[in-house]
Amino acid sequence: MENSLNVYRLCSQIPKGQVSTYKCLAIAVYGSPHYSRLVVINSNFSLGGFATGGGKGSWPEVKRKKLASEGILFNDRGYLRNDLREKAIFNDFSD
Repeated sequence: MENSLNVYRLCSQIPKGQVSTYKCLAIAVYGSPHYSRLVVINSNFSLGGFATGGGKGSWPEVKRKKLASEGILFNDRGYLRNDLREKAIFNDFSD
């Protein structure tokens, strides 16, 4: 539970219009990139996500729409657009 709270706390630091990666959060929370099944997008800049088991739209599509509303855009293959990679990735977490 403590690590989940740390993830939520760190995610709340990500400014609107930026994203982070599973790897960045895993390093910030656990000190290791091997705990990379947390939140946000994959380290290879793909959208990531998993099926919700029903409801309107798939989780990746819901995630894509939410991020698009914040200016985070993905290409047709589901990868963060190249022109956004440097400015959109947040990695400045504080304790």
